[in-house]
Amino acid sequence: MKTSNEYIRSLLLAQPNVIEIVVARIYSTMLPKGATLPAITFWSDGGGWLGDADAFPFQDQSIIIRCWAETEAAAYTLFGTLFDDLTGMPGHTISGEQIIARVQGGSEMTGEDNDTRARWVQCAFQIGFST
Repeated sequence: MKTSNEYIRSLLLAQPNVIEIVVARIYSTMLPKGATLPAITFWSDGGGWLGDADAFPFQDQSIIIRCWAETEAAAYTLFGTLFDDLTGMPGHTISGEQIIARVQGGSEMTGEDNDTRARWVQCAFQIGFST
């Protein structure tokens, strides 16, 4: 069984419009020091089972996704592309495993890294995946 981070990374890597921008620069939790931008980081913000785990084996996760770029405009462009890709389809199958329900779970936030001055836009998404 995959971990939730493996599911989320697989989902993000399966979005061709996002990959066109970030290539494979998708990291769990923190942006590596000296990472090339643009990039995406993500982490779980909690979750639980959707209904009866035996009858309907999907786990719901709240995932925080942060889009990094050198400028705020570029970070918003990446975020918009990611948002469109994730909310555009009701379900997605990756390597035979189903990922369902991709909806924005909150308003976006923006910020700047104090050391690198890289800009970011982040938002929470609810994502369900088979277990």
